Amino acid sequence: MFKMILQKRQKGSVLILSLWTLSILTVFSVQIGLTIRQRISLIARLENKSQLRYLVSSGVRRAIAALRFDFQRTGSVYTAQAKFYRHNNAGLFRGNKLGNGRNDVSYLSWNSKKKTFEKRFGVEDEEGKININTASMDVMQRLFEDVLSVGQDEARGFAEAIVDWREIGRTQLTGFYSDDYYQNLEFPYDPKNSVFESFDEILFVKGFDDSILERLFPFITIFGDGKVNINTASE
Repeated sequence: MFKMILQKRQKGSVLILSLWTLSILTVFSVQIGLTIRQRISLIARLENKSQLRYLVSSGVRRAIAALRFDFQRTGSVYTAQAKFYRHNNAGLFRGNKLGNGRNDVSYLSWNSKKKTFEKRFGVEDEEGKININTASMDVMQRLFEDVLSVGQDEARGFAEAIVDWREIGRTQLTGFYSDDYYQNLEFPYDPKNSVFESFDEILFVKGFDDSILERLFPFITIFGDGKVNINTASE
């Protein structure tokens, strides 16, 4: 009798041990599966990023090659054919295939007649825009009036803020004291007093936010010598 009870207890212990072992193995299996899945997902993302990088690089190289070809063909003469070839050429710049992906070289161009933006395939000329690093206050004021649809006083305020950010002591003489504004913010900082090096810097300037920058972006630049190319400027 005692021997039978002992055998049953041993069998019960073996069963419990087996269940515990099975549970532990199940947990290990799930953990290993999750780890493998995460690694596969990571590899997939890296491959996608790598492919995107190659697609972007391919678009840039295509644009450079197209410009070099056109410069060699036309020299310094900016013909109507050159303008079309560089800035509005869907046949050359649209849907170029690389591996499993495609890329477009495109930009948004303002159509003053339709009062809307149109997507064009080609290279955008930054010198066809207003350079906020060099533009005068009057030029920027008119730009802000037209693009942002604001009054003269508000547009002047935007222009003064831009100039004050990029130049030391330029507008304090006329009563625009930027230091008071920037130093009284929740997280204060000083005006840069130097040229803009990125478009994101505009968001640090008094009065500007994401929505304003988005509306201004097609019309402004921080590149070039400040001379506007009337051949490629928006109407």
